[in-house]
Amino acid sequence: LVRMRLLVTVHPTYYHTGIYALLLAWCEQQAISHLNVSPQDVQVSVYAGAMEENSTKRKTIEATGFVEVRRFYQMQIDMTEAPTVYALPDGYHYDIYRHPEQLREIVRIDTEAFRDHFGFVETDFDEHVEEIRHFLETMSYFNPNLFYNIVDDATGEIVAEIWNLTAMDGDSSIAYVDNVAVLRDHRGKGIAIAMLTYSLNMHYQAGRKSVALHVDAGSLTGALSLYKKAGMRPMQTSVRYEKILRTGVDLVTRQLAE
Repeated sequence: LVRMRLLVTVHPTYYHTGIYALLLAWCEQQAISHLNVSPQDVQVSVYAGAMEENSTKRKTIEATGFVEVRRFYQMQIDMTEAPTVYALPDGYHYDIYRHPEQLREIVRIDTEAFRDHFGFVETDFDEHVEEIRHFLETMSYFNPNLFYNIVDDATGEIVAEIWNLTAMDGDSSIAYVDNVAVLRDHRGKGIAIAMLTYSLNMHYQAGRKSVALHVDAGSLTGALSLYKKAGMRPMQTSVRYEKILRTGVDLVTRQLAE
């Protein structure tokens, strides 16, 4: 563990009591007590988050030594007509995901693509596969027919993928795009905008007119401009804070690798 998340929830009515600050401090101490789990030469940090409009929670986080490091948007499109669908570039084709036969392959694509995203930390691959399996197979709104792979005609290999869910956190009034991933060597060709608009149109034709996703506001790969191009707009902003518990080698992706 080199970057631990502190997830503390308190009913807004009780923020003024100081309960949130106490719980935040307790969680931090628990993290400190587990520093020996991480390699001794690496940097270890904890992070917490708050919605932008929750000034009370944000002030409490900041008062305990956390520093703002990133902002994330929930983006959404509410379609009144079918969206413009961009064509895939020549040399690629769509293939519907086959579960669970292709599970390890789509997790590999996800891992490779997200190495270029802020906050990425390498984890055990087999454990990650099982986490994704559990995530998918315990959701009522998972449908493997809504997961699309992009295959390179020349090699027959999957080089990109998009994961579509029929609900956002159980809210069936909003469909959700959980993952848009393109391997580095295949970026800049129009694959991502093609996958996204293809998916938006699929949702629209199925009667799911509102579609959301989450994105790093300062995306290292330009994802924000991609989603805006598809007609999506920011609806909510969350702020991420970080506190360094031990200095050392930083294993967290903070900029694109050369």
